Amino acid sequence: MEHWHELFVVLGAFVASSFAVVRLALGQQRAVSDRFMAYLEAETVRQSVAMENLRQAVERLSDGVRENTLLTRQLAEWLQVSTPIGRGTN
Repeated sequence: MEHWHELFVVLGAFVASSFAVVRLALGQQRAVSDRFMAYLEAETVRQSVAMENLRQAVERLSDGVRENTLLTRQLAEWLQVSTPIGRGTN
């Protein structure tokens, strides 16, 4: 009967150790997941800022092209040069 007692003690120690290892591993996994989520959130913010900067740059470029086309049309009219700019066909 004494051997059963020792077997249960060893089995109990094994189960307790297993639970401790699993708990430690899950804690580490949670820390990795938290760091990854923080990284993804930071990248999302960074991507949003980059997209806003790109949108503003395209808007400025569009305004510049529009202004350049207007000035070119005015110059062509002033020089009395026939140009396809402003005719509606390219």
